[in-house]
Amino acid sequence: MQSLNSGGSELGSCRTKPLTILVADDVEDIRLTCQMLLEEFGHNVVCAPNGSEACRLLREGEFDLVITDVIMPGRDGLELIIQLKREHSPVRILAMSGGGRYTRGTDCLNLARNLGAHAVVMKPFDVKQLLAGIDVALSA
Repeated sequence: MQSLNSGGSELGSCRTKPLTILVADDVEDIRLTCQMLLEEFGHNVVCAPNGSEACRLLREGEFDLVITDVIMPGRDGLELIIQLKREHSPVRILAMSGGGRYTRGTDCLNLARNLGAHAVVMKPFDVKQLLAGIDVALSA
């Protein structure tokens, strides 16, 4: 991902209040980078290393946006999206994926979109792509 000074735009042009965002990804560097970036924009960010932990956090709090990797060990992002659509329908969803050992990233993102993700971002992504994905998810 690019640094904050590499041309990122303001997050969520359709939002003026800070958001509460859950980031679920099994790659620690991606979680921490997303958290740092989004907190720089004034948002409250909670991170989960997998879908199971994300589900636990969703039971304990309310979120405006969930950013989830599609392929994670244990409960994956697709299962998380299904649960969000069933139990937390107002939550906006941004899915991200670079694919897996047996699946292309585009296939993963198409599945996520078909299950109800409001926007998708292909990994690896830069700051501008992440912010654009968030804008689409919030305005979809």
